Amino acid sequence: MPTPFTVPDPMLDALATGYGGEAAVRRLFDGQRSRRRLLLTLVSRELPPSAVRDLHDVEAAAPHVIADLMNEPLVGAGTMRIARQLAQHGTDPAALAAAHRYVAALTVVAALRSGLGVRLTIAPSGGWLSLPTLGRFPAAGPVLVEVGGGTALVGGRALTEVPGWQPVRRIRVGAGPDTGPGPGSGGGPTLDVAFDDVEEARQLFHIAAAGHLAALDHRRWERMLGSAWRLVTDRLPDRATELAAELRTLIPLARPEPRAARSGTAHDAVGAIGLDFATSPADCAVTLIHEFQHSKLAALTEMTALHHPSDDARFFAPWREDPRPIGALLQGIYAFLGVADAWRAFAGDPAVHADAARLFAGTRAEIRAAAQSLVGADDLLTPAGQRFAAGLDRAITDLEAVPVPAGLADQADAGIARKRQAWVDRGQRLRARRVLG
Repeated sequence: MPTPFTVPDPMLDALATGYGGEAAVRRLFDGQRSRRRLLLTLVSRELPPSAVRDLHDVEAAAPHVIADLMNEPLVGAGTMRIARQLAQHGTDPAALAAAHRYVAALTVVAALRSGLGVRLTIAPSGGWLSLPTLGRFPAAGPVLVEVGGGTALVGGRALTEVPGWQPVRRIRVGAGPDTGPGPGSGGGPTLDVAFDDVEEARQLFHIAAAGHLAALDHRRWERMLGSAWRLVTDRLPDRATELAAELRTLIPLARPEPRAARSGTAHDAVGAIGLDFATSPADCAVTLIHEFQHSKLAALTEMTALHHPSDDARFFAPWREDPRPIGALLQGIYAFLGVADAWRAFAGDPAVHADAARLFAGTRAEIRAAAQSLVGADDLLTPAGQRFAAGLDRAITDLEAVPVPAGLADQADAGIARKRQAWVDRGQRLRARRVLG
């Protein structure tokens, strides 16, 4: 029987600071890799042996290849989608066809990575044949894909020569004073991520993923991420280490409505971040930190329950108009703890962001107000959750000791008071509507 993944108390305490360290982050994501492998096993069991034989052969010959694929957040998302379809629809032909298509495509990728040979006919979906982690090409009907010696052929052509081929590109940026993409020269860690604007599984967020970007737009993203990454490695080196360890995929999002959030993390794809093009390198850096905090806590809660199930309890969170359940409140506090820490690090240099000090003061006040909502809610928290909440409180207290320019703290407190009153007023209106029918 597999050994369950657990989080010892010292690691939980470290994570509650808003950080955790590389070892803790890798431990969290090991749990995600195990979860993805289990999901793939469950999917395989629902299909006839002939549909999964080649995948099993690849794993028997090169188990490290399948293990490496479990690093990929969108492989996790794609596998989860298929598992849900099979669980909900059972032997429905459409669900089975989607499962066959997905497993065949994953087998092609695994064979290509391993150097082994397979010949599989794969049906397209929505006019595209998508190969996880590799890319896609347009197809009107089933396509024979032949793999051998580390090469995949379609109609005798290599994938890169197939008409309409759109690869999953990568962005690699490093520390250092230079402004372009590349490894840099500052000695900090390198961020090496898939920049996925093609895979079918990337549609995960409350905002639609962007379509395939032109080369010029891709270079703009490279430059923005390069500048943002150098800010993180320079001002927040411990966060850079965590991000470099387990941030695997960035998914560009279509620009949303002005009031919509501009980034997202999906529970099924921990280690992937969806984001739109930032207004500045500092904003981009903060978004990476914010969403990676969500990934860390999502992975933690897969391994350690922080709260008991509760359908009724709702809490005030200054960043939302609607009352939040306790799990969402913890997610928000943890994410914005990272945001506040980032603005603290950027606040000393107006050239980085003119409003960094104000944003630090405001976000710090928000997480304190949200944490105060947890006072008296110990009965909803597990022992691990109580320990984690106490650690969050200490981390917020540490941030509150950081001085800010005169007047900014008062402005932040006044903003919280307005948001709290608006939240109360909204709740009263909703209750009145329910009473009146």
